[in-house]
Amino acid sequence: MIMQIAPSRLSGRICAPPSKSLAHRAVICAGLSEGTSVISNLSLSEDIEASIDAMRQLGAQIGLEMDSGGGYTATVSGGRAPQDIRIDCGESGSTLRFLLPLTLAVSNGALFEGRGRLGQRPMDVYRDLLVSQGITWEAQSGGLPLTVAGRLFPGKYMIPGNVSSQFVTGLLIALPLLGGGSALKVTGTLESRPYVDLTLDILKKHGIKFRQAEPGLFSVPGMQRYKPCGYRIEGDWSQAAFLIAFGALGDGVEITGLDPASAQGDRRILEIYSRMGGDYTWRGAELVINHLELFGTRIDLSDCPDLAPPVAALCAAAGGRSVLSGIGRLRLKESDRIESIMACIRAVGGTVGMEDECMVITGGGLTGGAVDASGDHRIAMMAAALSPACESQVVVKGAEAVGKSWPRFWDDFRSLGGKANEQLG
Repeated sequence: MIMQIAPSRLSGRICAPPSKSLAHRAVICAGLSEGTSVISNLSLSEDIEASIDAMRQLGAQIGLEMDSGGGYTATVSGGRAPQDIRIDCGESGSTLRFLLPLTLAVSNGALFEGRGRLGQRPMDVYRDLLVSQGITWEAQSGGLPLTVAGRLFPGKYMIPGNVSSQFVTGLLIALPLLGGGSALKVTGTLESRPYVDLTLDILKKHGIKFRQAEPGLFSVPGMQRYKPCGYRIEGDWSQAAFLIAFGALGDGVEITGLDPASAQGDRRILEIYSRMGGDYTWRGAELVINHLELFGTRIDLSDCPDLAPPVAALCAAAGGRSVLSGIGRLRLKESDRIESIMACIRAVGGTVGMEDECMVITGGGLTGGAVDASGDHRIAMMAAALSPACESQVVVKGAEAVGKSWPRFWDDFRSLGGKANEQLG
């Protein structure tokens, strides 16, 4: 899909889409529960559909009903996992990394499939850990399909903290189901710690007990049972960052559906926006973003890497020089996100480069141009966020990539006055 975007001054009132990170965790934990859970305000992005289908493969019964606002309510009942499990993860790294240890806890493993760059994303942490415990690991040359076979046993698990927090989440979900107690030790500094906090919060809601004896050391009793609960998915701060960029570079927006006290780490976008000279206020439960001239600054994204595309868009439109650090893991996303962010900025006339493993952006001078989304949902969204600051149109190739996490993105963009015309490429 090719999307032609004419410059426009975005403004209006909009509800943030439901959190994808929370939805993955809620669907999985509900699917493990003995009883029925109801999850409301669910968005059926491609990634969430992958996790729903995966839990059905593990025996869960999941019914979906659309509500009046276009979202979905899921009624989820746990079931017994079969012995022959085949899971299509699509392009969802969360589905793959959350479910892999779980299949070894409730069954004898599974065959995992996927597409895009999913097979290239690192899995060495699991492979090294599980093979040392006798688990069979058979991967094709591209990483997928991947077959794991065997059983997960209680014990001490150690993983490095400088990798994706998804590995920590996957083990925290699986370990309570084992026949005895386990300890999970994260060595070094745990990056993206807020995502682990989201996992711990949902585990508590489902009655799972654990103890943190010290930072990075989790003691998890075995033979636990997940209890059903009701859960409403709050607004997604990762996606709301693009709405903030729309308002900051347009004529201001009002955003509903967000929790100002959320545990989501990407709530840090408000701090970053303020440091760049931005202005916002809370009007009750509504976040009001005002348009102001922004200026560059230095930003560490090690705990919130998903913010890199919308933050880079703000920096490209701001005055002066910005430096983004803590971005190394961006090379392992749906695209090499460092390269695709820089290509996006250059494509619309901006100036960007790398210095000492940091991205350096000199703001201003955005003329417009043609952006290749590189199969990455957040790059397509970034191009749209840049459009209000460009002199002429922005053309996005591969605009359908937004369906991975935000199926209604282009409709929401148009609802704020965005001029986006679709063509089939």
